[in-house]
Amino acid sequence: MLWAALWTFLVAVPAYAQQVSDDQFPIQPRVPHPNDHTIDCPTIANQVLDSRFRCGLFDVPLDWQNPGLGNGRIFYARFPASPGVVRKGTIFIDTGHPVTVTDDLSSRQWLFERGARMHNYTHGEYDIVTWDARGKGVHGLTIPGPSWCFFNFQERARFYAASAREGTYRASWDPKTLQFYDPQDSRHVKQWYNAQAKLVEDCLAKQNSTMLRYVGTAATTRDLIAMADAFDGPGSPVNFWGMSYGSLIGSYLLRMFPERAGRVVLDGLRDLESYVNQESYQTWKEDVLHANSAFASLPAACCKGSNNAGRCSIVKMSSETSPLKILATSLIVARNALVGWQRTFEAEIKNHHLLRYIKAVLPFKLPALDKNLDLRSIAMILHSSQVPQSFDLGVMPIFCGDKLYEHVPDTPENALRMLTLLQDSDELGSLLSGSAFPPLRYMCHLWPIRAAERLPLASADDAEFSSYTPPAHPFLVVNHLQDPLHRPEHVNRIASGKYFADSRVAVQTGFGTPALAHSKCMVDVIIGYFLHGSDALTNMTLCDGVPMKVEDPAST
Repeated sequence: MLWAALWTFLVAVPAYAQQVSDDQFPIQPRVPHPNDHTIDCPTIANQVLDSRFRCGLFDVPLDWQNPGLGNGRIFYARFPASPGVVRKGTIFIDTGHPVTVTDDLSSRQWLFERGARMHNYTHGEYDIVTWDARGKGVHGLTIPGPSWCFFNFQERARFYAASAREGTYRASWDPKTLQFYDPQDSRHVKQWYNAQAKLVEDCLAKQNSTMLRYVGTAATTRDLIAMADAFDGPGSPVNFWGMSYGSLIGSYLLRMFPERAGRVVLDGLRDLESYVNQESYQTWKEDVLHANSAFASLPAACCKGSNNAGRCSIVKMSSETSPLKILATSLIVARNALVGWQRTFEAEIKNHHLLRYIKAVLPFKLPALDKNLDLRSIAMILHSSQVPQSFDLGVMPIFCGDKLYEHVPDTPENALRMLTLLQDSDELGSLLSGSAFPPLRYMCHLWPIRAAERLPLASADDAEFSSYTPPAHPFLVVNHLQDPLHRPEHVNRIASGKYFADSRVAVQTGFGTPALAHSKCMVDVIIGYFLHGSDALTNMTLCDGVPMKVEDPAST
């Protein structure tokens, strides 16, 4: 597992000297709180946990604006600070799951596998906490939880078969896996659009629609503040590490509660303004175009010689990690995050865009482990790593509920307009999947419910947008120069003070995404920040990648 390699790399980082930073805070000892209820930590099969792990359910109002409406609860997992040390508080971590989709990045599993190492690197001075935010996690723990549509494969298969019959077409996908038998084209776009629109309608009818108004990110941010008050004392600074889409909670924190900002890391930045204001389909189109550009830029940069060494590199976690494996995993994560349909292996190997690209990057100087990899075996790796289509709506209720624009009913005219847009752009994701179709969270025109509380954020062109209270302490933004999931212009906006003041920026040269890999330099920056605050940072830190040689793809 790539994250395991990252944390092995962390273990090699020298211990930091103890020092007091300019943003050191007095933190109360952790004491029992009436809203905090201890439970046994749920585990996956055959998993043995360190006895120090603690889990709990934390009571919160269902509606923070109307506490009398009833209660919800938040599931969290904690690796406690060491007894006998001066406790600095809690570091809350959101891994971006389930958008950065791998089981390895689920918040609970992340902590169970890496909590002890994170604890060691912060000298045992912090509680390390992950939690299942509203609308996420395991059914029955956090309330309101995920929106389940089906309970098993058979129920889901029956639904999609009925959807095809109603549309008077033959289903072009495997009934169990929902993988298309052939490379998708504009005909499949229409079929899958109609099926997904029907899915949202059918699933919504099974839900308590009132509860769906309370899964927004603004409510989750207030939950975070409440947990910090309970765990570290009222008014305590909130230390937070948000990875990829988890960085959105950090951005909400900085806008809603700037006075509570402690040590906040936005690791793989998602753009706040486009998240709440832009039509979701347009965001998807820009995200897919950027991802393809980021992947395509790597072999092109490597052909330009030593003057482009910074861009001709793949960020590795250790010398044992093959750059090709990181590249393949990046393709897997980007595909799972940005493409809303799948295909069988037989259809996979017909993606001539992807196969031509793999052939271009195969000349990387690889360890002996990779000598037997060919185009077919790499395509098999990518295919077998597809995350199965879920039984729920994913984060659609959260992401679409956070939109500031109101829902416009999906009339036949609107549906035809969206269908035309999708058919015109079905080859956007050429490297990712041959042809592209958005995941549900990018189809907010189908989602009628908006969150009870939404972040009041003007357009970035308005003077009001730049009117904000600076955070109490400097925060850290982390990004890769060539990151398929996160665009560098979003970091530029942060650095220019467009959204928030007083940021510190760390940029990793080369190709990669923080969801998968950090160099030793970047690990030093993040851990140093949590240990020593802003004293450990300059305004801009540049971490260099390791150049990798590749032949000119035009010659392959």
